[in-house]
Amino acid sequence: MKKSSKILLIILIVILILGLLAYVFISKFIRNINIKEDVWIYSSSENGMHNVKVVRTGLKMIFADQDLIVYADGEELYRTSLSNDGKTLDYSNYKITWDTDIAILELQGEGDAETITIKFNNDKVTYHTNKVIPTPPKYH
Repeated sequence: MKKSSKILLIILIVILILGLLAYVFISKFIRNINIKEDVWIYSSSENGMHNVKVVRTGLKMIFADQDLIVYADGEELYRTSLSNDGKTLDYSNYKITWDTDIAILELQGEGDAETITIKFNNDKVTYHTNKVIPTPPKYH
């Protein structure tokens, strides 16, 4: 291989690496800007006294986690994110069940899962969360 070909190849590799790094840093920056919010989930208790809303926020980047905000009775309760391998979150990624004044919200992505239990007690709302991130298989 000629010396000029080697130099050209090195320059191309450096440009590709710099481009990839720029994409990663720019996508992280853009994700943190709350440019867009849309309601993904809305559910009311059986007696209609309480409600839970989950909003997708920020820009959806390829293969990036989707940022979510959980609201209970109109007040922001919890922020989280869900990995879904670049696919848009839809109805198949959640399940919500009510037991009187308790809402159990199950979020399921391709890369992780989370259960959020929300308890409504008079004017006080509390929650407990259990985020599960699967461990990759061990290779021998």
